[in-house]
Amino acid sequence: MNEDNLKRDELTRWLDRGASLRVVVADALNTARGICLLHDLQGNDARDLSHALVGVLLLASDLKSSETFSVQIEIDERVFHVDATPEGLVRAMVTPRAHGASVARMAVRRFGQNGILYQSVVDIPSLSVEAVLDGYVSQSEQLPVRVDLRCELDAQGLPETAHGALVRGFPATPRDILSNLFAAWERRGVWKPDAPCGDLDEHVWDRLSRQAIRHHCPCSRERALVSIRALGEEHLRDAAEKGETMEVICDFCRSAYVFAPEEFSPPSE
Repeated sequence: MNEDNLKRDELTRWLDRGASLRVVVADALNTARGICLLHDLQGNDARDLSHALVGVLLLASDLKSSETFSVQIEIDERVFHVDATPEGLVRAMVTPRAHGASVARMAVRRFGQNGILYQSVVDIPSLSVEAVLDGYVSQSEQLPVRVDLRCELDAQGLPETAHGALVRGFPATPRDILSNLFAAWERRGVWKPDAPCGDLDEHVWDRLSRQAIRHHCPCSRERALVSIRALGEEHLRDAAEKGETMEVICDFCRSAYVFAPEEFSPPSE
């Protein structure tokens, strides 16, 4: 794959003129590929992380500005962590699951300026990240809704496509309309993020907005120092007396923050 030919990552919002369906599409190939390279993920891990990343971006697209959608998907022997904002900022990583299980678990928290606004945990009998996300929206939404996620891998086991759509109806929307839309996508085989509704006469669809997607981690030197100070004064004083430096590495973006003894040493009594 020629990295120079990758298109810009974008969220696009669509509305049909009959006011029966809303579609949000995320095309996040650059971001997904970059995070997989950062964390040395290939094959199924790369595909599943791409599904989780795109799915959470779609779910976050309806939040208010300055809010964050934070998701943990525990599936098989892995945990996928994704944080996304309605502005298209996202970060993601994978960690081992303490105990494998046949039931997946999706934990959701929504953060605002004043802390946690909402949280829930849903257990779903599935070993597919896409099915977990689709199951979550089906259980949590009152209106007709579906999620469709697409990721194909190249010869290196890295994403060469990473996109998806969140389709929502209105109170009066017949549920078979969503099924018909998904059936049309399946007949086409591959749908395009820049024209997801083209198979259904795109002249009746309006694109409401476009928004860039980019990898962003809010970690900082100040936050890293807070985590060091949480070790306790006794531990820090001992390290400072020995002249040791302390290092914090962000699990998400792998940024390293190194602190000299005088920066973390507790004040003398």
